[in-house]
Amino acid sequence: MDSSSNTSPMQPPKVSDVPRFSKHVDGRTREARRWRTLYRDFAFHTPQDANLPPIVTQLRSLVGITMALEAIEIAQARGEAAGTEDLTRLVHAQARLMESLKLTPRSRSERPEDGDSLAAYRECVGFDP
Repeated sequence: MDSSSNTSPMQPPKVSDVPRFSKHVDGRTREARRWRTLYRDFAFHTPQDANLPPIVTQLRSLVGITMALEAIEIAQARGEAAGTEDLTRLVHAQARLMESLKLTPRSRSERPEDGDSLAAYRECVGFDP
């Protein structure tokens, strides 16, 4: 083993830019980066103070549920059957947390009039037929 190494084999690598993770989580993985991206996005869009402990707890739960739903969607894309009970439970839990954090989608009357919503979606995702 290289004696100049700063970490022992028993210690996880230290990552300083992941303040929301516990000390045992390596924040450099693809999943950790996705977690941070979702957390920052939800925290940015919540009208409440995202630094309050109860809000942090709700945001962390929302991110975990969202990532679980994404994993189910990936499995479905591979042709695997999804457990409808788990899927239903996660979707409802996500909706309750989003409502609690005031992250629910705006109603139709509050949305800007964009004319052709399909064209707007295609433009948003960069679809060019």
